[in-house]
Amino acid sequence: MGKCGREMCKCGDNSDKETEIVRTKLSKEDILYDIANLGYIEGDVVGEDAIHVKHVIQDICQEGNVDRVERILELVWLRCLDILSPVSAPDEELDRYEVLVAVKRIVLRRHSAAVRSIPALVRELMTATVLWEWLGISNARAAEKWGIKCEDLWDRLRSIVLRLQSPVRRPLSPW
Repeated sequence: MGKCGREMCKCGDNSDKETEIVRTKLSKEDILYDIANLGYIEGDVVGEDAIHVKHVIQDICQEGNVDRVERILELVWLRCLDILSPVSAPDEELDRYEVLVAVKRIVLRRHSAAVRSIPALVRELMTATVLWEWLGISNARAAEKWGIKCEDLWDRLRSIVLRLQSPVRRPLSPW
């Protein structure tokens, strides 16, 4: 008998043995390094005629600006946790910028590449969202490009979560 009280149901049986947890801690320094590199490139593309805009973009991770960047990173990370909640272990304590995915072993075998790509996808999301927010202040054309990339990355993360969720099984019944 399962937890639900039905005779033939096996819900809850061996759930710990069937579930595997994939845990990854993202490095804030590495994310800031990526943002600084991409900010430098975006600023260099602006050209010599807009020197002030170029410096505003390239100084994205400098001392005075890094507070804003870290607040955006925190918001993106929390949104990622919200999206990943259907495939996360509910009672697990997470450190800052840590990503946790708990999936059944059979699902992990079938979708191991998708599960393993989640941390890289979250890192890209954090980087792209910071650049989108920052460029929205200084360079609207470039911000539009990063906004499209962000939406694509969010859609990919949602798609992976949907694939990892267990299918809903409805009992056969004529009523």
